[in-house]
Amino acid sequence: MLYEQGNFYNSVRYYYKKNGKLEAAHYHEDGRNLKTEIFDSEKSLKEVIYLDKKSSDKTKIEIYDKGQLDETRIYASFNNYYTVKAVD
Repeated sequence: MLYEQGNFYNSVRYYYKKNGKLEAAHYHEDGRNLKTEIFDSEKSLKEVIYLDKKSSDKTKIEIYDKGQLDETRIYASFNNYYTVKAVD
């Protein structure tokens, strides 16, 4: 982690379940929210949530099934999004 005068710029925070397994990783870039990766019980990706740096609104969510990209939701506004299915 990089700290300068009490402000952190680029960092990663890890969140664990009570049983000690990794639950999520939250990334900051330039002191702003960047993305959150959520893992399942087998330590494979479940979903990745991308955030707008200025407003911290969701811009895109990638949903994974057994570690493989299943679909991507791209947000047009707060609650409106369109879905793009992954090609096998």
